Amino acid sequence: MGDFDHKRSRNVEVLNGWFWVVRRQALEQVGVLDEQFFMYGEDMDWCYRFRKAGWRNFFCAESAAVHYGGASSGLSPARFYVEKQRANLQYWKKHHGRVASFAYLCTALFYEALRATGYTIAYLSRSSIRDEAAARIRRSLLCIACLAKLRTV
Repeated sequence: MGDFDHKRSRNVEVLNGWFWVVRRQALEQVGVLDEQFFMYGEDMDWCYRFRKAGWRNFFCAESAAVHYGGASSGLSPARFYVEKQRANLQYWKKHHGRVASFAYLCTALFYEALRATGYTIAYLSRSSIRDEAAARIRRSLLCIACLAKLRTV
């Protein structure tokens, strides 16, 4: 979240799920994290459920924690990228219904096709970034293949 202002405390829609403090009363009302989410999406789901129950999600700039991001996903970035897309679709299915999850799926497929096309053009026109472009093309094609197999119902 490089574009997020981490110096200002405020209410937010979603808090990334690596360090949270939760009131016991809120936890008892909303429940624990949904174990149906593999690795991603549980933070969006939980924050959505808190907001729906009338609680607020608050980013506190004065707090600090150390998080070594990418320790798991760095081992297989394409797989975890696909898992993130799968979790987003799972979130949409759970909270927004069949029509919205189908729209999300179509948007994600279009987005990945556009990325693959753009990186193919970059691969063909800029030899200096061929390795990176090839990896991104493979990642988008893998994502398209996996998302195309998923059902929205």
